Amino acid sequence: MHLEQISFRYLVTLCVLHETGSMRKTADVLGRTQPAISLQIKALENIVGFDIVEHVRGHFAFTRQGMQLARQAKYMVADMNQMIQEVASETEDNIRLGITEDFFRRGMKDIATLLDAEWIDVCVECSEDLLTKFRNGKLDIVIAKAFSPVQGSTKSWRHQPAWAGQTGPIRGDRGLDLVLLSQGCLYHQAALRACSTSDRSYSIRSVCSSWDTVFRSLVRGGLTVVSRDWPGEAPLCDEDIGLPKLPEATVNLLVNHFSGTRRRDECEQLAASIVGKLGLPEGQRLI
Repeated sequence: MHLEQISFRYLVTLCVLHETGSMRKTADVLGRTQPAISLQIKALENIVGFDIVEHVRGHFAFTRQGMQLARQAKYMVADMNQMIQEVASETEDNIRLGITEDFFRRGMKDIATLLDAEWIDVCVECSEDLLTKFRNGKLDIVIAKAFSPVQGSTKSWRHQPAWAGQTGPIRGDRGLDLVLLSQGCLYHQAALRACSTSDRSYSIRSVCSSWDTVFRSLVRGGLTVVSRDWPGEAPLCDEDIGLPKLPEATVNLLVNHFSGTRRRDECEQLAASIVGKLGLPEGQRLI
């Protein structure tokens, strides 16, 4: 038996014949002549090597093997129809990736070529805004930070924020001078949580819209909170200079699980590539 000889048209004809029970009705449904239908069934019999129908007194009936083949053909045709509908329903819209600025800059060299692809739109914002956009269906992949694993995350990693800026000792009677990223940033929230549970007084000198602005402001002194793995241009503070303990956080990967197989696979492959290039699985313990 040579399966490559089986035309999909033969299987459709077989399914319709099984439904109608009539060569004439099958010909009407498929827009063909009765002799053409008989020839297709005969050709299929020659390929599979057994009789599909038998003719008795001018009528036909399915053989036992023919009946089994017709039932299986129905499953194959139904699966093909479903696959075509899924592919047809998939949009050609770009995959929308959301990532925080520090992770984007941390992995920029490694993922730049990947993100230059025309089918990827990149959104660089604070974690809080990224998570909101993902929940509202405006992003397909998000890498964002939170204080606990985000519900629905594909993966979450432990993440430890760190103080950066001033490296020398800070007098106990002196308040902390904070330079922070926008309020939706987890590091902004981590700094305020740490200070609120400490006896040290503090003031927010400036709230910045980008890390570059934060780093420029720190030239005049002050403290900020960064990722221990990517402090950027700010030197990490020594742990023994009496700064409030920062809360632990998590890095979370969220992926939109499209109903269409192709889009879902593209999203999952892109997410895996970015996570691998950022070094998350190797560098931090999976929760």
